[in-house]
Amino acid sequence: TLVLRALTLPPVYAITMAAAIGEAPMLARARAAFAAGLRLVQVREKAWPRERQREFAIALRDLARPHGARVLLNGDESDARAWGLDGVHWTAARLATAAERPVDLVCAASCHTAAEVARAGALALDFAVLGPVRPTPSHPGAPAMGFDGFARAVDGTTLPVYALGGLAALDL
Repeated sequence: TLVLRALTLPPVYAITMAAAIGEAPMLARARAAFAAGLRLVQVREKAWPRERQREFAIALRDLARPHGARVLLNGDESDARAWGLDGVHWTAARLATAAERPVDLVCAASCHTAAEVARAGALALDFAVLGPVRPTPSHPGAPAMGFDGFARAVDGTTLPVYALGGLAALDL
């Protein structure tokens, strides 16, 4: 089933940045991206109060549904369920403490090392993200691993892993 789940993953996993650009512009960008084929997005507005996150996540979910796109919450799985989202995206810290993955949600995690990728694989998550591959303004000062470091960190894993951090469409 891991292979079948992996085949349903699109080539791009978007991450919101509404705190930086504003909610209305972010939703407008999301609307256009869904129309252009985006099928997977993470709500990552961790600095916002829970109620504001909920309202934004539901608005994004409502834009995504007509396009068959899935929305994951960078946060708690109980919130993802209550808000009608498709899944949850765990931080590396949450990944480290997890005993098992939620079976009723798409489940992904942020990873920064080969050990974290292996942990995500051992928990049979749907996928992971690994980075930063290049320097990125969202994590100033974080060392970039480059594509060679990315390749070493995912070597031998059967888990689908998205590269992130300082990347652009041409990197696909």
